[in-house]
Amino acid sequence: DFTAIETEILEAMKSLKESSKKIKENKIFLHLMSFTRDIGNYLNKSRSCGFHLDYLSKLGQVKDTSTRKSLLYHINSKAVESGLETDHLLEQFGCLNLVCQTDYEKIKLNLKSLEEDCKDSLAFVKLASYDNETFKMVNDFLQYAAHKILAMRKVTELVLADFSNLLEWFGIPGHIHSEYTPMTLAQILTNFAKDVQEANIQLSSERNQGRILKKWSAGSMRRSHSSFDLGMKPNVTLSVPIDDQKSFSSSLENVLELAFAEKKRKNESKRVHSKKVSLVDCHGNLI
Repeated sequence: DFTAIETEILEAMKSLKESSKKIKENKIFLHLMSFTRDIGNYLNKSRSCGFHLDYLSKLGQVKDTSTRKSLLYHINSKAVESGLETDHLLEQFGCLNLVCQTDYEKIKLNLKSLEEDCKDSLAFVKLASYDNETFKMVNDFLQYAAHKILAMRKVTELVLADFSNLLEWFGIPGHIHSEYTPMTLAQILTNFAKDVQEANIQLSSERNQGRILKKWSAGSMRRSHSSFDLGMKPNVTLSVPIDDQKSFSSSLENVLELAFAEKKRKNESKRVHSKKVSLVDCHGNLI
């Protein structure tokens, strides 16, 4: 039982320590906080340096009046446009999962209880009537456990002190640190990451629909330009006069030669007409 308790406590402390570090270093989270502050200042016409951490859970509830999209949707869209891959935030905050499920105040109480039990057991062993071999075995184990308990107490104090620094980094005043336990903070940030993920799903869906609509519009335009606009109704076919069918049934070269000959004939006809006109004066008499 002691080994199981030791493992549980140390894993919880390790998770909290790593989480505190990753939160401060997470660029996606930092930029989202910056966008949230800037948009909040714009909407409120203020110049605040920060905002209450609890507001993160309300960003998905505030919606604009025109599109009925949430404030978080617009913040996330702005972040994505700037090049942030916000869809990775939930994965990067995976270290908070264990913190969300751990009551660290209970761990402190359990450690204190273990320390008292170990101290009482050491005193009891000295008064008990054991043979030398049994006494040595029990006493060695209790001393080993005592060292482990003291080490875990020190680790717990250091990790929780580091967590207090994290709360100060968030700008949370010291007199309300008790309201933001590791479990509470982890749940706020994890829920925020989940909300960002949902906003990304919505954004991705809209972009896919936009691409499909654009592709459909382009296809419709190509189809409309590929048909002849001869003032005819759709599906009306062009017919070739029977006298000309024989000509058009020949090769492409022959068709071009016929067209060239027809053009040449028309040009010669125009020249002849212009010469006749030049032989008549303004009164219609021959010159």
